[in-house]
Amino acid sequence: TVDSLEVKFYVDGELLSSYSSLPNFYELYGVFSMGASQQQTFNGHLQDTRLYNRALTSNEVQALFLNLDTKKDTVHTIMVTASDFVYDHFSALDFDCAVPSSQYLVTLNEPATIKMNLFVEKAGVYKIVFYARSTTEKKVSVSMGLTGSALTRGVLDVSTTWRPRLVENISLDLAAGDQVLEIKLPKDIQLAGVAVTDESPVNVAHITWKSSSVSWPQTLKTLVKFEGYPDVSMLRPRIQLHNIGNTTVNGFKVRYYFRGEDPSQVNVSAFYPNDASGLSVHAESGQTGYVEWGFPNEQILPGASPFYGQGPHFGLYNTGYVPWLADDDPSFVHSAAYDFVKDEGIVVLDRNNRPLAGSCVEMEDSISETLKVRVLALDSRAGDAQASQIYLKLENIGNVKLKNYEVRYSFYVEEGLRPIFDVYDMQGLTAEMNSLGSGRYQVSIRGNTSIGPKNSWQNPAQFSLHLSNWESAWNASDDPSHKNLTSEWIETTAVEVFDSLSNRIYGDDPVWPVVVVSETDSTQTDYGYKDFSFSIPVVVTEDGLIISLINYTSLSLDLVNVIGMPVRSIYNGTLPPGDQFIAVNWAGINKSTTYLMVRLSGKIISTQKLSTLGN
Repeated sequence: TVDSLEVKFYVDGELLSSYSSLPNFYELYGVFSMGASQQQTFNGHLQDTRLYNRALTSNEVQALFLNLDTKKDTVHTIMVTASDFVYDHFSALDFDCAVPSSQYLVTLNEPATIKMNLFVEKAGVYKIVFYARSTTEKKVSVSMGLTGSALTRGVLDVSTTWRPRLVENISLDLAAGDQVLEIKLPKDIQLAGVAVTDESPVNVAHITWKSSSVSWPQTLKTLVKFEGYPDVSMLRPRIQLHNIGNTTVNGFKVRYYFRGEDPSQVNVSAFYPNDASGLSVHAESGQTGYVEWGFPNEQILPGASPFYGQGPHFGLYNTGYVPWLADDDPSFVHSAAYDFVKDEGIVVLDRNNRPLAGSCVEMEDSISETLKVRVLALDSRAGDAQASQIYLKLENIGNVKLKNYEVRYSFYVEEGLRPIFDVYDMQGLTAEMNSLGSGRYQVSIRGNTSIGPKNSWQNPAQFSLHLSNWESAWNASDDPSHKNLTSEWIETTAVEVFDSLSNRIYGDDPVWPVVVVSETDSTQTDYGYKDFSFSIPVVVTEDGLIISLINYTSLSLDLVNVIGMPVRSIYNGTLPPGDQFIAVNWAGINKSTTYLMVRLSGKIISTQKLSTLGN
C-alpha cells in the first residue's frame, strides 16, 4: 500500500516492511507496469490484480488475504519438485527459468520411474497434478501408486509449453502419515514437479508451486558489454565473470537468453576464446531460446576471473543477417553499449546445471499466438512518366515467425503494351512478374528464409517497372498497388501478403481499371500474358479441356479470378505428347470472369479467359 506518508509491503496478509515515502502531488501518466526494473524484473505470473484509489488499512489487507485463502483449512496439497525426486531412466537435472525450482528431468527410456516421499496430513482421496511438457507427445499413459501396491493407469495431456496438468482417471486413497509414491512415465516427458491434492474438483490454478528444498548461493558476479552496439546485424556480448565466493568453480556454462527471434534461424560465432566447442543455440519455444557456452574444464579461483576478464565473447545473428532486435531479450542491458555493467539476465550454471549467477526470466510463448504483418512502400520516381521505382519493406509485427510467404504488388498496363520488370535488390528473396490477363500484372516476391517476430526484411525489396526503351508513357495512377504512394515511406494495404497456405494475411483486393472485353466472338483470343517462346494450345469443351503437347510436359492448370486468386485446381502432374483430355466440372464457373492459368515448373506461361478458348 502507498500513501503520501508511508509505503507498506504485506505478504500473506502480514506486514513485512515499511518505509517513508515522498508526498505524491502529481498524476501518473504513460505506461503502467508492475515488477519492472532496469536492473531486475519480476519473473512469474500475476493473478487477481486490483487497484484502489486509497491505501488499504492493515485490517482490510488481512481480510483480502483471508478471502483468498478460504480453502486453506479444507484443501490439503503436497508438492514435490524435480530436485527432490528419486529417479531412474531420467536425464540429469536440467535448468529452466519457467518451472518451479528452475530444474526439471527428462524421461529417457520407457518406463522411467520416480519415487517421492510424502507426508499426508489428512487421510482421503487425492488427485495428481504434473507440472510438465513434451516436445513430441500430446497424450500419454502414466501409472502410479504407493510402493508395494498395484499401480493405477491414468492419462496425461501435455503440450510443448510448461503447464500444470491433471492426471485423468487416477484417484489415490491415502492414509495419514508417511507414504512413498511411485510413478512410471513414457519417454520424452519433461517433468518439473508433482502435486498431490484432495481438492474436489481440482482446479490446477489454485496450486501454488513452491521452490525446491535445495538452494544454492550465487558465487559469481556477471558483467557484460555489447561490443559494436547498436549494430543490429550481430549482437556481440562480452561477459566478465568474477568469483565472489570462497570456493573454486570447477566447470561452468554461460547462457544468454533471447526473445523475439526464431531459434531455428539463430547462429552464433565464438570470438574469445576462439574455440567454439560447447557453443550452441537452444530453443525454448518458437520465438524464444538461449545461447549456451560450456566450459567443463575451466576453473575460476576465489577472487579471480576466467579469460583474463575478457570473455566469454561471442556473437549472435540471424540467418541472412536479418536485424537482431535485442530490446526484448531478457539478457540484454541497454546501458552496456559502452562499458561493462552488471547483468542479472545472463545465467551461469555449474557442471550440474545449478545456478551460480543471474536471475530467472520467463521464456514461454504467450498463450495466444498471432500472425500479423504490415507492408511499407515508396516509389522513388513517383510522378515520373518513364517508370516506377518501387521499394517494399515487410515487417512481422506479430508474435510467431512468418515463413513460406508471398508478397504481391499489382499493376496495370494498357492492352498492346508490355511492361519490363527489372530487379535491383532482392537479398534472400526471389521475384517474378506474372500476367493475369487483360493488362493486369502482379510482381510476386517470395521469402527464402523466415522472419522472426518483431523482425523485418534486412533491406527493402527494390524493382522498377517501365515500358520498352523507357518510353515516356508509363502511367502508375491506375496501378492498384500504387495507391497513395509517394517518394516517402508509408504503410500501404494495397500490397498483399499471403501465408504458406495461400491465405491472405494482409492487404486488400486490388481495384483494377474497368476494361470492357467483347464476348460476341467465343473463339476470340485473349492473350493476356503468354511466354511466346513456349506455346501450349488449349481448347475448352463442355466437360473439360483438351491440351495439345509436343513432348512429355510437367505442368499445373488452375482456375483463377480476375485478381489471380485461386478458384479451383484442375491438374498438377506430367502429361504425355499429343492431345490430352482433362475432365472438368464447370458447375458454378463463370467462363466470362474466370481465367485458366498454366504454369511450367512454377512459372506462369499463360493466363487466358475461359470464354476466349472456344468450345
